Amino acid sequence: MKKRKRFWVYYDAKTKQYYTGTEKKGEYVKGGEGTNGSVSPGSPLPNQNGDHIPKTATPVTFIHTHTPLTYEEDCRREVGFSQSDIDYGNSNNIEMIVIDYVGTEGDDGKYYIEGGHDINALSKEYIHTPNK
Repeated sequence: MKKRKRFWVYYDAKTKQYYTGTEKKGEYVKGGEGTNGSVSPGSPLPNQNGDHIPKTATPVTFIHTHTPLTYEEDCRREVGFSQSDIDYGNSNNIEMIVIDYVGTEGDDGKYYIEGGHDINALSKEYIHTPNK
């Protein structure tokens, strides 16, 4: 079992700097696809994500991780964005980044991780830009 992690990233045009919001952890999840494991993005407001973020900063992306299946058996899940991730990004007009495993190509052309995979297997950043 592993916790998902998440945080917002902000940009302040006044200071011309990026800021990382406070990292928050989701609930422990167990199993593969169909567990409905999730982490809520929470409020994107700067004052809700750390006193170090200027009030003039605006959210530019939401970053989160997907859990490994290292300690699970007889399961698999598709890597990359979930439909919930995509829907959230599109409905809130915010770029989303998920850090997940690369996976292995299945017969359907999609990529998956299998239960029992190496926790240190290759991972990458997947980026979703919302539909305008």
